[in-house]
Amino acid sequence: MNEKSKYLQIYDYIIERIENGEYTEQLPKISELAKQMSVSKATVSHAYRILKSEGYIKVFAGKAYIEKDERERCYKWE
Repeated sequence: MNEKSKYLQIYDYIIERIENGEYTEQLPKISELAKQMSVSKATVSHAYRILKSEGYIKVFAGKAYIEKDERERCYKWE
């Protein structure tokens, strides 16, 4: 059985939270999400880097913000 990497699980978790409206503007701090998900900060950071590289989030002063246009894209994935 091939299990999905933890950082991809975090990525999916974040996208799901954007889709359902739980995350509307700013993502949780890396340390908070790492603790909540019982993973390392590096794992969450990796997921955030992917989200940033794909244009889903912008990072300013160490805070991750959801791109408004990308929220619409998340809804269209179904």
